[in-house]
Amino acid sequence: MSRSFAVSTSAVAREFRAADTQSEDYPTVQALNYMSRMIMERSGGRHQIKVFHSRQLGEEKETIEQTRAGAIDLNRTNVALIGTFVPAMNVLAMPFLFRSIEHLQKVLDGPIGNEILDSFEPYGFVGLAFYDSGARSIYNNVRPVRSIADIKGFPAFSVYAATKAAVRSFARSWTTDLKARGIRVNVVSPGPIDTPLLNGTFSNPDDMKVLASTIVMGRLGRPDELAKPVVVLASDDASFITSAELYVDGGAAQV
Repeated sequence: MSRSFAVSTSAVAREFRAADTQSEDYPTVQALNYMSRMIMERSGGRHQIKVFHSRQLGEEKETIEQTRAGAIDLNRTNVALIGTFVPAMNVLAMPFLFRSIEHLQKVLDGPIGNEILDSFEPYGFVGLAFYDSGARSIYNNVRPVRSIADIKGFPAFSVYAATKAAVRSFARSWTTDLKARGIRVNVVSPGPIDTPLLNGTFSNPDDMKVLASTIVMGRLGRPDELAKPVVVLASDDASFITSAELYVDGGAAQV
């Protein structure tokens, strides 16, 4: 993603304050240090960034508040927490949002990512860029995890499992909030779909057979089988359907 910003050419030196709650050797902290070196080099030593790591300026919520007040110039934060200040960021905290790493990068480095970053300004911030901290994986010895429903009842997963209820709650709230604008809100809960990401996760053919055997219909879903119900819900054919949850999973969640 390309983003530009202007730096004053004044001879007055400026030390920018940057906050990161991670330790000094963490990649995001190292990135801030690299940025400081680049600014010093390109400003002829007039400007630099002083990096405060390891919660030196407080917990993340506190540093976000300081950033909005102008006490901190640059802040690296997590999506979940900045979402309490900038609502659009909550979209990125939803599970199973991206098909692959490539899909994630294409979205964040494109118009959608820029639109999310632009949404910071009304709340007193300027969104600069996204850090990609990698994909999250969940392992267990009970059953394959293909959706949020699959971790129901797992020890230590109570918070994560609650996200399924959170998505459903979003639909209820948005249904009420947006009805005056003629907007319907529904939830689609997919099962395992035959995609490059899934094939990469279960590269062993035997694992794929085991996965398929856990589905009532005995096979994986196709992308078009997920897309078609979404198209119907978005069309006038579903004009009287709102605040509903549709399982497109071959019966996995219901049987």
